[in-house]
Amino acid sequence: MELKTLVAERSPSRKTLIPAITAVIMAVCLTSVFSGCVKEEVPTEATRQLVIPSELEPEAVLPSFGGEIWYECVYEVGNDTNECHDVEFFASLDQLEKGFIKGYVRAYETYTLKSSEEIGIAHPLLMIFVLKYETSEAAEEAFNLFSDWTDLKDTVIDGVKVKWKHDPGEPMVYMLQSNNFIIRIDVSVEPCKDALSRIIELYSVPISKDY
Repeated sequence: MELKTLVAERSPSRKTLIPAITAVIMAVCLTSVFSGCVKEEVPTEATRQLVIPSELEPEAVLPSFGGEIWYECVYEVGNDTNECHDVEFFASLDQLEKGFIKGYVRAYETYTLKSSEEIGIAHPLLMIFVLKYETSEAAEEAFNLFSDWTDLKDTVIDGVKVKWKHDPGEPMVYMLQSNNFIIRIDVSVEPCKDALSRIIELYSVPISKDY
C-alpha cells in the first residue's frame, strides 16, 4: 500500500499530463511554422546587374550558343516587309509599343546545354526574344507593365535579379531588362535555365553606381 501510494504521489495525473504534452506539440509546430516564414521573408540580394551596350542591334545581343537547329527573324518598326510575327506580337501590345524600335527572336528546335547534353527535337524547344527601345526608361516601363500583366515574380539567379514564372503544365518564362533592352526566355525548363545562365555570364557585372 505504501509503495503504490508513493508512486501515485510522484506520477503526474492524466489531468496535468495531457495539457503538458499538448503544450509541447504546439510549441514544436509553432517553431516550425515561424522558422519557415522567416526563411521565406528573407530576400536574396542581387550582387550583379546586366549591362548590355545600348548601341547593339537586337540580333547582335545573343552569342551563337546552344544548338544547330534553330531559326531567327527581325522585326523593325516602319519596315513594310516585316514577317516576324512573334516579335510583332510584343511590339503591338497596348502600352508596350511606346518607344519600341526593333526586335529579334531566336527559336531552337534542338539545344545543347553547357554540359554538352543535347535536348530536342521540339517545335519550338526554346525561344529568346530581344526587344530594343529608344531609351532605357521606355524599356523599363514596358518591362514592368508586361511583368505585372503576366504575374511574373522576382528572383535572383547567379547574383542577378530577374523576373520569372513557371506554373504546372505551362512554359518556363524568364525576363530581364538592361539599358534599352528587354530579353524574354521561354518554353522548356532546362534550355531556359541554361540560356539565362549564359546571358548572365556574358553581360553581368558587379553592382556599381557607375552603371
